[in-house]
Amino acid sequence: MNTDWMEAITLAPRRLLLTGDVGAVPVTRWRGVWGMALKECCPAAYAAVFEGIVEGAPARPAYVLREVPSPVPGRRTLSWTLIGREAIAHEAALMEAWALAGRQGVGRGRSAFRVAQRQPLGPDGAPAARGMASWPLSRASWPLPGDPQCTPCRVSFPAGIHLRYSNRFLDAPTWPDLLHAMYKRALGWLPEDAQATLAAAWPEWERAALARPAQVETAPLTLPAVWSGRQERERVYLAVAGRADLPAGPGPAWPVLLAAQWLHVGRHTTEGLGGVQACAAIALKSNGLSGDSPDKSRAPADGAITLTHTCCCPNLGSGNNRQPVI
Repeated sequence: MNTDWMEAITLAPRRLLLTGDVGAVPVTRWRGVWGMALKECCPAAYAAVFEGIVEGAPARPAYVLREVPSPVPGRRTLSWTLIGREAIAHEAALMEAWALAGRQGVGRGRSAFRVAQRQPLGPDGAPAARGMASWPLSRASWPLPGDPQCTPCRVSFPAGIHLRYSNRFLDAPTWPDLLHAMYKRALGWLPEDAQATLAAAWPEWERAALARPAQVETAPLTLPAVWSGRQERERVYLAVAGRADLPAGPGPAWPVLLAAQWLHVGRHTTEGLGGVQACAAIALKSNGLSGDSPDKSRAPADGAITLTHTCCCPNLGSGNNRQPVI
């Protein structure tokens, strides 16, 4: 199997352990205060990383950002991954911007915070050894024991994803939707020669992957509205959370699934969405999922299963300025 294309993507994943009494702050606000500070202290880094303007490549933010469980009770921890050598070269300026953002404060009360610890992560997702500041995607470790192609696994996205097709938000994505989105995300970060390598292998990988059984459960994820000062309105993010169980494994397309765990998938990947994770699957029955699955009598004809409950954040209320973010 040709995975040489993975060598072309360089990553610098970090965990940022924050201190400060900031309360409940959505990822969009962490992104906002850091972005404003970065534009103030280093416009070149802002253009290259926050806006993702790099010569010879399409503009896209060269990082992903989401909140993760903190190892220290009462503190907030962000998962922050820089993508590409150009972005990684600006890391000193990016950290300077985090320091400035902390002094300026976050949230409506402008609560001060500080990055108490910046912890690099290695290809296995664990704290990296000294000197491993960045590494190529080709070194990333498949998170489960056994052959990645045929090991049963669960692909989960509990924090939500936002996928679109023909300019329409997918409120019930299927496994083909998820798989294609992972492929497009990886393809978008490759130079032309590596794009050709992946694109040539993809049709066969996709056919083989889609020939394997997959059962998807999704639920609408209601996220808190965020006020946009630039747009002078509240923004609501559309997303779904859920999982896909692959009782026969992901097949030869497993490298794009591995890539998605670091690159994320879909839109708003700098604002807390798009994270996916492959983990060990629970026992699977030939006629469906076992355990805490919804009533299978409600499953649609195509085999997809829709959750009967909804994962929600606090009620959004109403407002004339509230509009979906697309």
